[in-house]
Amino acid sequence: MRTKPFSELRQGMTPERRAKNQAYARLMLLHLNLLEQLQLLNATGDDLEAIYRIEKVIADIESKLENPENTIY
Repeated sequence: MRTKPFSELRQGMTPERRAKNQAYARLMLLHLNLLEQLQLLNATGDDLEAIYRIEKVIADIESKLENPENTIY
């Protein structure tokens, strides 16, 4: 079974789904960048506590992206 190219898969997506996927990809890139910067800075325990709070916010955003009907505006 052959896999489809991403361009073909994207064409089948709704504009809303494409926007959601793009937002999720950007969020994950920001998260990776943050982790790389922490590693370069030799983060301390206090820094890690702040990171856990940031990761909680990221998880909340992911949840809202996955279930927009549960989001109150």
